[in-house]
Amino acid sequence: MCGGIAHVVTMIAALSVQLGITEHVHTALPETTVTREAETNAEIVALLKAGLGELKHCRNKEQYTQFLVGLGLVIPLRMEAGD
Repeated sequence: MCGGIAHVVTMIAALSVQLGITEHVHTALPETTVTREAETNAEIVALLKAGLGELKHCRNKEQYTQFLVGLGLVIPLRMEAGD
């Protein structure tokens, strides 16, 4: 089945080149890089949330330090007056 789909995709690509509509086809396709980046960012946020959620109970000094370091990685920088 994959071979058939690959053959169809190749034919459509060749037809778009022959008709001179490659730019139009390219702009109509979804941005896979943006989608992957959004998925990666969502995964990073989920991991940070889970990790900080576990560390916030601070069972010992080491966990307290790890919690503060983790918060420091995601807290926005303070803006100076006029920024």
